[in-house]
Amino acid sequence: MAVDGEFIVFLVLSAIEVLASILVVTNKRLVRAAFWLAITLVTIGAIYLLFRSEFLFLIQVLVYAGAVPVLFLFGLMLTRRKIMDEPVTEGGP
Repeated sequence: MAVDGEFIVFLVLSAIEVLASILVVTNKRLVRAAFWLAITLVTIGAIYLLFRSEFLFLIQVLVYAGAVPVLFLFGLMLTRRKIMDEPVTEGGP
């Protein structure tokens, strides 16, 4: 069995995709999780390009890798409240 360059690129992209998807789930900071989600979606698009499916690559990168993390971060920034910085009342109730 001959190993060509496309197979090696596929294995590298797949490893990056699996690692990034694990980091999406295990990361506690939401902004970093959105970054790893974007990396995951871009590597999926690159695998589509490797399979010579240019239309799916463009849709994957433009719609999913471009819009989904931006929408996620936009919603996060609009709804984020500072829970740890609540004012402390002195004297108690």
